[in-house]
Amino acid sequence: MEETYTSPSPVAASAPAPAAPPVSSSGSKLPVILGTALLFLLPFFFLPVFDSPFLWTNATLISIVAFALVLLGVLGVFRNRRLSLPSTLGLGFVFLIPLTYAVSTILAGRPPSGLLGLGFEIDSALTALTFALLLLGTALTFDSRRAILNALFALSLGAGVLFLFVFLRTIGGVDLFDFGIFTRFVDNPLSSWTDLGIFYGLILLFLLSLLSFLPVSGFFRRAVEVGAVLSLLLVVVVGLERIWWIMFAVFVAILVFFGMRGRIAELGMARALRFLWAPILVFLISVSFIFFRDPLNAWVVTVENAIGVQVVNFEARPSWESSIAIVRGIYSEGPLQLIAGVGPTRFFLEWQDRKPVEVNQTVYWNTDFGTAVGLI
Repeated sequence: MEETYTSPSPVAASAPAPAAPPVSSSGSKLPVILGTALLFLLPFFFLPVFDSPFLWTNATLISIVAFALVLLGVLGVFRNRRLSLPSTLGLGFVFLIPLTYAVSTILAGRPPSGLLGLGFEIDSALTALTFALLLLGTALTFDSRRAILNALFALSLGAGVLFLFVFLRTIGGVDLFDFGIFTRFVDNPLSSWTDLGIFYGLILLFLLSLLSFLPVSGFFRRAVEVGAVLSLLLVVVVGLERIWWIMFAVFVAILVFFGMRGRIAELGMARALRFLWAPILVFLISVSFIFFRDPLNAWVVTVENAIGVQVVNFEARPSWESSIAIVRGIYSEGPLQLIAGVGPTRFFLEWQDRKPVEVNQTVYWNTDFGTAVGLI
């Protein structure tokens, strides 16, 4: 099919046509609708049954949408006889992750469990491939500025629904909307209280990016500012030190960006302060919680107790020392383990064999940890 280009006339340039509904490169609205719906549902999607872990339900939803997006994208390529991919190296490198999982599984001699897992574990080769396909599907789908903004708006709206859920349980008690599974105040559709704090830290970073880099104004800017303040409130309540360090680093990056681009000198100091008030506020709060963590966290707990909120958040995990000791023991077995490790989904076996003796003297003597100190 030949394409022709005609330069626009002055009249056409001054009166642009109304924007059409966003469509993907396949020419269909369905992939955009599916991807946008996924981002809206993910923050609060759960199944009210005891034997359905939150991570499993989210991974299932992601897997279904990911394969649907890729399938629709492939069908669109065959129908239009055209393939359009973003010119970014990240899209290709992300497929090295499931490939690494697969190689590690095969070299470790445990193909079935490492490749497929028992279902939708987040540390199997199949799940890593699913997330890579999701990235490919979204790259094929959200290929216009309007589609991307709609998707990010859907994610923010889903975060708002989750915030409303937490807020209503705060003022109405833990029995409100418990669905038989949210028995504690810290229970939520994102699984743990820590996950909730990390998620709203990411939402806060996204909203700060909108305020700092996009020319948003009017009602939309006020809505973004309100969302940033509410996200910041939840981050304060959760109180994770790592989030404050990330906020600090992001503000420094924003400041360096504006300084290198000459935006501060262009706007003037007074205007720049008005434009960047939200990142500056988050920077000051993050610095306060980094250097005065104990007294500020104690004050937050006092306020929570005064309004009748009991936040008891405790998550057990291996320490840095025990994790490093186990990994060092694995790598010392030979060059094959140095390259492949023990394979996905197998850390709990190494924990059983190599856990420090001191752990046997604690209440976690028979606890099998599926990951080391953390999982990225």
